[in-house]
Amino acid sequence: MIMGFNKVGGYEELQHRYMSAYPNTTLAHMNDENYSYTDCGIPPSNSYNLIRPADDGDLPWPGVFIGLTISSVWYWCSDQVSGRGMSL
Repeated sequence: MIMGFNKVGGYEELQHRYMSAYPNTTLAHMNDENYSYTDCGIPPSNSYNLIRPADDGDLPWPGVFIGLTISSVWYWCSDQVSGRGMSL
């Protein structure tokens, strides 16, 4: 991670590059009035916020804290495989 940050120019530069990264198709049709997908692929302004409003369409905070916690505990606690008694 440190080498990656050094190569990019630091965390602030990583944020700047990410927020200004647009897909080629979006850039090609940016001023085209007949193209309806001009917002497609553009990073939202709250991309670097983990705690978002509850009505956020992409990543609401109840989904982060409740949904991911439940699925993580399920994976960590239920996905245990014991090596005893297994023959290869």
